[in-house]
Amino acid sequence: MRSLNRTSLHLQIVDILRDEIVASAKPRQRLEGEVHLAKRFGVSSVTISKALAVLTQEGLIERQSGSGTYVRDRSARQHVAILVGFDIASPRTSFFYLRTIQMLRARFEGAGYRVRLYADRLQLGNQPVDLTYAELMEDVIQNRVCGVASIATLPHPSWIKPLRERRIPVVGDARRFPFGVRVDHGPVALEGTRYLLRQGRRMVALLAWQGWNKDQLDQIAPFRQAMHEVGAPVHECWIKGDVHPALVGAGWEGFKEIWHARKEKPDGLVVSDDMFFTDVAVAIKDLGIRVPEQLMVVSFANKGSGIFFPFPTVRMEMDPDEHAQALSDLLVRLIRRVKIAAPKIDMSFRLVEPVASHQLSVISRQ
Repeated sequence: MRSLNRTSLHLQIVDILRDEIVASAKPRQRLEGEVHLAKRFGVSSVTISKALAVLTQEGLIERQSGSGTYVRDRSARQHVAILVGFDIASPRTSFFYLRTIQMLRARFEGAGYRVRLYADRLQLGNQPVDLTYAELMEDVIQNRVCGVASIATLPHPSWIKPLRERRIPVVGDARRFPFGVRVDHGPVALEGTRYLLRQGRRMVALLAWQGWNKDQLDQIAPFRQAMHEVGAPVHECWIKGDVHPALVGAGWEGFKEIWHARKEKPDGLVVSDDMFFTDVAVAIKDLGIRVPEQLMVVSFANKGSGIFFPFPTVRMEMDPDEHAQALSDLLVRLIRRVKIAAPKIDMSFRLVEPVASHQLSVISRQ
C-alpha cells in the first residue's frame, strides 16, 4: 500500500483508488466498504467519504444507499477525442489533415466508439504554442474520454499529465508521442532528388518546409546527400526551407527567388511539401517555363485530393487514409489494452510517374 502524508489525505486516497479502478476494476464491481477503506488507509470515515465523493463526481463510481459503492460502466458514455492543434475552418487547412480527421471519425465509429472533435483556433503557419485544451480537460476530469488521437498538437504537461494519471491512451505524431505515426518528408527530398538525378538532371533545386523544429523535419540534409552521391553541385540560393507553406503565396515567392537567383537556371525541382505547389505551379506558368523540357518537377502529393495541375509532375504520394488507419488501429488497441508490437509506425511514400506528358498530375496540400 502506498504511504500517505498528512496533506490533503482524501485527495491522496482519490489518486490511489482512481489508479486501482482504472487499472483493474470491472464495471459494476463492488468496492470495499467505507469502514474497511478507513481501516486500510488508517484514516477517519469522514476522510474516506470525501474521497468517494470526489470519485463519484468524476463519474468513476456510484454510491447506492443501503447497497454499497460500485464501479460505473463508463464505456456507454465515454468517447474517443480527436484533438486538433489548429483551426480546421481555415481555408489553408490541408487536405491531408482534413481527410485524416474525417477517416479517424469513421474508423472509431465503425469500431463502436462515440467521437468528439476538439479543435483550436490557431492558424496554420503561426509559431506553435503550448495549449491547455480546457474543454478536453473538463471531459477528462469527468471521465468522459477513453482515448485521444492527437493531430498537429504539442504534448504539453497541462493536458498530458491528467491523461496519464487516468491511464487514458494518446496517439499522435511519433516524433512527439510514445505511440503514434511518423510522417517524414526527408525521404521525399532524398528519393525525389535521386529520381531527378537518374533522369540526367544535375542542376536541382529544393523548396521545402522544415518545421519549427528543424532537427525533426530536416529535408535539406537528405537533399544534399543525394546531390553529393553523384557529385552534382549544390547551390545554396536554390534551397528554400524556412517559409511555412500555409502562408499565402509562399510557394510562388520561393520559386521565383530560386529561378532568378542565378543566370544559370535549375533543370530539376523537388517540392517536398505540396501546399507549396499550388503556388509554385502558378509561378512556373507565369514564367513560361516548359515542364518537363526545361524543368522536371517532383512533388509530395496526397492520394485522392482531386487537385489538378496543367503539366506533368512526378509525385511522391502518400495516402492519408492509411495514416488514419494506422493511428486509429493503434489507439483502439491501446484502449482495449491489447499488446502493441510496434508503438511507432512510419508512413511510406509511393513514387508515381505521369503516364503521359499530356496528363494532369494529381497533388494536394499538406
